[in-house]
Amino acid sequence: MLRQGWWPVPDRSASGPARSANSPRAGGRLLVLGAVAVALALVALAWLLWLLSSGTDREGLQTTVTVPGAFLLSRRQSSIVSVLIAIPGCLLVVGAVLLFLGVFLRRAARFGVRDRRWWQGGTVVSVMKPIGARAHLLWIAVAVVGWGCLILIPLATSGGGGWPLDLREPESTNTFIVLGLYGGLAAALAGILTVSLVKKLTYAAELRRRGDRARGGGAGKSFWRWFTFRWRFDLWFAAVGGALLGTSWMALLFHDTSFFAGALIIGAVFMAVAVVTAMQYWRAGQALGTGESFA
Repeated sequence: MLRQGWWPVPDRSASGPARSANSPRAGGRLLVLGAVAVALALVALAWLLWLLSSGTDREGLQTTVTVPGAFLLSRRQSSIVSVLIAIPGCLLVVGAVLLFLGVFLRRAARFGVRDRRWWQGGTVVSVMKPIGARAHLLWIAVAVVGWGCLILIPLATSGGGGWPLDLREPESTNTFIVLGLYGGLAAALAGILTVSLVKKLTYAAELRRRGDRARGGGAGKSFWRWFTFRWRFDLWFAAVGGALLGTSWMALLFHDTSFFAGALIIGAVFMAVAVVTAMQYWRAGQALGTGESFA
């Protein structure tokens, strides 16, 4: 295990010394670019909802165009409205990557390369100091606000037969697709951030309770390292649970109480599993902010 406070140091199997990825200037530029990409995604999403609600050129939106397929290696036919729906998502992906790299470079991250077999763990290890609990709560609030704007507000306005239920087809269906897709994404992000905060707080609590020996892990270390550290399955469960919990309410608009109850229960189960397993992260014997990958 590579550990020295927040920062990893090379073990005897390492092929080279741990290197610093700290570059505040480059990180700051990437953060700005990432913020711009996210802002453009929000503008594109708002414009798309306005376009669908205005009823402008309904027939034109259904026109079929040729778009690049997977990894630009193929082409396929898609409607213009489908392409427009995908644009905010593409911008969000670009923004997320840039923001992650920006934070990585600004928070004095270190990384090293280990000579290990694939079943022993990742060969590339990096560590950066986690954000504080207050900043973490702020990000949760941002995700919840996004979910509220895309799910709760449309539910409230639709209660009396208003927008988007008052739209004609296919604009009404397309609008619900947009709201459900991006509202579910915001709910999934809120779930991930919430469970991540639980992991952070319980890890710190275990260190206070058990002392330095908790840094070495606990019972079932190999399993918990695989589950909560290497593959972050607790956060994947949180994403699925958050998305189901966040979007299940839309079923009430169509009086589908069975789907609503089923999605709500399944989402709650996923979130419960995510929380319980995240609370066991300390057993993995890995400091917060540590990550590994194969190269």
